[in-house]
Amino acid sequence: MDHDGLVAFLRSAKSTGYQWIGGNEGQPCRDQSRQFLYTEGDYHYRDHYFGYRQFGGEEVVWLNQQPIWQMLYFGNISLPQACEPVFTFLQKALQQPDANLPLRGPKQFSQEPWQYQLTVEGTLQQFQGIEQVSHDGQLVYQLRLIGGCLK
Repeated sequence: MDHDGLVAFLRSAKSTGYQWIGGNEGQPCRDQSRQFLYTEGDYHYRDHYFGYRQFGGEEVVWLNQQPIWQMLYFGNISLPQACEPVFTFLQKALQQPDANLPLRGPKQFSQEPWQYQLTVEGTLQQFQGIEQVSHDGQLVYQLRLIGGCLK
């Protein structure tokens, strides 16, 4: 597997794909899920998820029609009235994926009164982590993720 190629593709897919958060919520599917699809060269990406305030899904990358990478995630917003503001802020963070480990957003990002933090153990080959958003120091959003390369 071309590690640098996968990193570059994930950065491109994620910086493009997360533009729909808070607006066009991805393409609706018959099973009441939503998805975002992205293709670049021989790489293909799909983010497929269910839910809104409490949600779960998976991201998969294919190279030459073979699945090579997957990430599963589950998250929730703890304050129902905070959904739109959280997603608006989260979109800004997610459009800036980490240069070396483009799983979600950067390790930290803030725009007062909002704070974003991503803590990850592992590498692109095998990882787990937690993403959090706080407003004025109060945790309002949390997402857990796990995944890695497929062989």
